[in-house]
Amino acid sequence: MKYLLRWIVFSLMLVVFGCGKEKDTFRDPLIENRDTTVAPGADFFAYANGGWMKRNPIPASENSNGLWEMIRDDIKKSVQEICENSAAEKNVPKGSNKQKIGDFYTSGMDTSSIQKAGLEPIQKELDRADKLRSKEEFPSLLAEWFSLLARPMFRLQIAKDDKN
Repeated sequence: MKYLLRWIVFSLMLVVFGCGKEKDTFRDPLIENRDTTVAPGADFFAYANGGWMKRNPIPASENSNGLWEMIRDDIKKSVQEICENSAAEKNVPKGSNKQKIGDFYTSGMDTSSIQKAGLEPIQKELDRADKLRSKEEFPSLLAEWFSLLARPMFRLQIAKDDKN
């Protein structure tokens, strides 16, 4: 009897508290982005995507536009803000992430120093390449450069065929 009473009270609590909440409404992007002025049988692509395309035209500076481009742009903007804010802050603890990010960003934006340095920062690696005496030595040097995240000669990635 004790368990039955607990079960009834628990059930009543679920009903009372569950009914008082507003339901979360799901917004279906497939439905929201339709262009219902176009008949699906006449141009299904325009019908299915026309609303989105009208609200998100391709910028004149770009050759495409889509969700991934919008995400990329948002991320790029956020990273730039983090870098610029970190570079602007002067009283940050030495060795902190903000100090490292700020210094790295500032060094990359200092184009006059970059031009002045010329090839000197990578001269050691260029000299190593000049010292190769056989084609058998080349793969190990190439592997070392890949481990440094350099991309000599080719990239290892999966992508669409640019020529097709």
